[in-house]
Amino acid sequence: MARNTGKFIEKQVGKALTSMLGKECVAVRLHDTKSAAFFLPPSPADFMGLFKGGIPVIIEAKSSDENTTFTDCRVKDYVKPTQYAYHKMWINMGGVSMFIFHSILTKTVEFWDGKTVLEAYVDKWKDWDHVTHSTGQSAKDIQPMLLQQINQYKVQQEDLRRGRTF
Repeated sequence: MARNTGKFIEKQVGKALTSMLGKECVAVRLHDTKSAAFFLPPSPADFMGLFKGGIPVIIEAKSSDENTTFTDCRVKDYVKPTQYAYHKMWINMGGVSMFIFHSILTKTVEFWDGKTVLEAYVDKWKDWDHVTHSTGQSAKDIQPMLLQQINQYKVQQEDLRRGRTF
């Protein structure tokens, strides 16, 4: 299992969210159980926020210093059972679950829909064609990709509201 603490990508996602604060979203960084000296219960994700249009989002940031893509990783090594449960409940209540994977080797960032990651958690990676890749790893690279993912979700929700299914 090759991974690191993911603090670099968490910091970059935090900067991207901060730059959108009040304009596109309101978001907060949730403390890790470890960083809170085990006084807090497990967090559902690294970030929780609300984007324009009333879209509730939780974001989990992961990274690896050996793997070039999230599909190279064994998901259970990266996603804790409590995170799986929180993301599943969040999705079932109509929220957006997102995983951001950073490959330190390739300096790329992948944006994953939580449903796909949860499916990979219980089975294997299957349908991963719709992953969005970003060629950068800084906050300025992450912000437009994050907004693209949220806007994509808004379109899907609007289609569902109008009775269009896929």
